[in-house]
Amino acid sequence: MSDRISQVGRFVEGGWMQYLTDSSLRIGTAQINPARSLIRDWSNEMTMVWDDFLNIDLSSSGAGGLDVGSVAADKNYAIYIIGDLSGDNDPVGIASLDGNEPNYPSGYDARRRIGFVRTDGSADIIRFESFGEGSNRWFQFAGEKSETQILAGGSNTSYTQISLTYVPLPYCRRVYIHGEYAPQAAGNSCRIQVSGSPAATLPYREYYGPAPSRLVSFDFDIIVGLVQTTIDYEVDAVGDSLDLYVTGYEHIL
Repeated sequence: MSDRISQVGRFVEGGWMQYLTDSSLRIGTAQINPARSLIRDWSNEMTMVWDDFLNIDLSSSGAGGLDVGSVAADKNYAIYIIGDLSGDNDPVGIASLDGNEPNYPSGYDARRRIGFVRTDGSADIIRFESFGEGSNRWFQFAGEKSETQILAGGSNTSYTQISLTYVPLPYCRRVYIHGEYAPQAAGNSCRIQVSGSPAATLPYREYYGPAPSRLVSFDFDIIVGLVQTTIDYEVDAVGDSLDLYVTGYEHIL
């Protein structure tokens, strides 16, 4: 079997996340007849291997659940496979608010982060789909678009900062966004850029309204960095209205 090599030389085979319920997900290779998953741990000391799905339930604690505490609303939870360098314990999944390293249950001392999930205002996991090969993974929200709205009725006529709330920054770079723009007058436009871009006259994205109050829908992706983790928007007139929704992001394991 050929290794999928990540940017830091730690291979990944399989290990896809799949939504199960409001509180649970599973990690494996296929939805039917799961094949073997192999994931090199972050310290590059062991390969964690399993032949079936590993389930994680955020309503439980410890291995196979949440590392510490109780699940909270409106949070990004890192999802890990954890292993035992001694080889005495089989790999399991675990969730944590810490995007760098979970609190290990007894018997475990190795880990690899394989993604994130987001909880809504009721502390339920927002439905998602996750796909990709090797260390490059794409995460797509699959619930109601209102669950991941980052701007409602935006009408500021000078650049205004928006937080990418539903994105687990700084652990991903490319973010996918859906926009809906209703101009007050034909020919008005909205502009969107990464915060701190050097020239506001050269926006990253610009979208025009062909007619008054006619809704213009658009989709785009934007690259954020370790420092620039927000975006800015502006519209031409206070009577314009802009809605923005995060639809997904790219994550490198």
